[in-house]
Amino acid sequence: MSSTRSVPLLELERRSSRSLALILTTLHITAAVCVLLVVPYTSNALLLFLPVLGMNFYTQYCRHVLLSDSKSVVTVRHAEQGWLLRFLEEEEIDVQILPDSYIHPLLVILNFRQGRQRFSVPLPFDALDPEQHRKLRVRLNGLRKTD
Repeated sequence: MSSTRSVPLLELERRSSRSLALILTTLHITAAVCVLLVVPYTSNALLLFLPVLGMNFYTQYCRHVLLSDSKSVVTVRHAEQGWLLRFLEEEEIDVQILPDSYIHPLLVILNFRQGRQRFSVPLPFDALDPEQHRKLRVRLNGLRKTD
């Protein structure tokens, strides 16, 4: 039996997150240390791995922490019609939320799909207003129970 209640609009404006910056930095430094421990110093592989790792860090930091990349998701919106993502370049797309999204009081990772393309939007507790973060978790838990 489906509910006849209308779903109120939930619009989330992302902001820069210190906790996500710390996580990204820690993960990339750890990966660089692992590469340095595993790959011999005389190997040309270091010339490949470390710049690629640095470029990945720069890309992810700009996209998810600074929200300055053209592919940065700046707004996530949910209403009865479904989910909508708005990017920094003002492009908006309709997406479907995937059931493998992660929900925790400190971090929510929203996984979306549009056709064959996938999008992940990490939302740590400090990337949103605390009340908005709580409403998002309640909404996602409600969606899981109705599936």
